[in-house]
Amino acid sequence: MADSIRLSDRGVRVNMVPDQHNGKSDHSIASATCNVRVNQRQVMLHFAATPFVHVDDSRIKNNAMLSATVSRQLGQIVVSPQAIADRTNISNDDEQATIAVGVSGNGRAQVQLQVGIDANNAHAGRHCTTVVMTVTAN
Repeated sequence: MADSIRLSDRGVRVNMVPDQHNGKSDHSIASATCNVRVNQRQVMLHFAATPFVHVDDSRIKNNAMLSATVSRQLGQIVVSPQAIADRTNISNDDEQATIAVGVSGNGRAQVQLQVGIDANNAHAGRHCTTVVMTVTAN
């Protein structure tokens, strides 16, 4: 995952920070903490991931798993859903995993994002995926 990303504009602040990968899980490749602060605003966090592609042979693809869990809430804030997950499904031509989390009110929330690979079918070697976060607010 990339370095810290910060978006701030009139009553909305989103800060995405990559977590240290502990290497203990076969499925979790990367994780990040998304800190959201709203002041009487509504925000949607959209995440999308593509399948993992083998670095040395782009014909080899593996399903990507994407999940988000709300780990903390402070203030008069509503976060929904509290947990959500999706995965790509290469065999059914579904090459995008997408999830969205809504935040509204006045307060702070912390969302844990996890990106994983389908370890049951993974080939040896290095793999790469792309994860995109889009923030919409009103």
